[in-house]
Amino acid sequence: VSQSRYDGAIASSRNGNTPLDLTNLELAAIKVAEEAEKLVLGTASTYTFGGGTVYGLINFPSRITGAFLNPTVSGWTPNMLYNSVIDMLKAASDKYHYGPFRLYYSTGLMAPMLRQFSSNYGAGSLLSNIQQLPNIAGVEMLDYLTGNQLLLVEQSAQTARIVLGMDITTTQWQENGGLLEKFRVMAMMVPQLKVDQAGNCGVVHYTGNATTV
Repeated sequence: VSQSRYDGAIASSRNGNTPLDLTNLELAAIKVAEEAEKLVLGTASTYTFGGGTVYGLINFPSRITGAFLNPTVSGWTPNMLYNSVIDMLKAASDKYHYGPFRLYYSTGLMAPMLRQFSSNYGAGSLLSNIQQLPNIAGVEMLDYLTGNQLLLVEQSAQTARIVLGMDITTTQWQENGGLLEKFRVMAMMVPQLKVDQAGNCGVVHYTGNATTV
């Protein structure tokens, strides 16, 4: 929930041709959306109520976990991270989750992802080569996923979905005889991550913890 208020600007807007500046209101909506993204990722604190806990993608206990070589380690090459993504696809397949998948990477991997995949002419970047892997529907960097992390998420409601109680909504009311206008931007949405009857999950989370080639 985020709140904004406008007082003197209301009168100026009503008495002239200058429209009301809604910058703060737009920023409030962005802040609400950012908090929702953090909740889905699991970078916000877990929320527990009534015996249940809301988990995100990187703190869901049933996710598949693993490690890849930190790109800062001497001897690292883009091909190594490429092979780690293949390992992630294999790990999901071993748990009977076959995709299609979206691969999300952290801000710390932006530079490695944009590196040339090899010295061969026309090889393209590491990112473009990963996008060509079978069952990879898309590759995207997430602003609130930091460090060296990779998330492979099966694009199925049987793996993850958003329970939407209320979309981002703006409420408005007046005080002080209409001279004070207040706005509140709010939303009600939580992630729901699932496992199958065998306890298998279609979320694979690898971190750059490995330090030896």
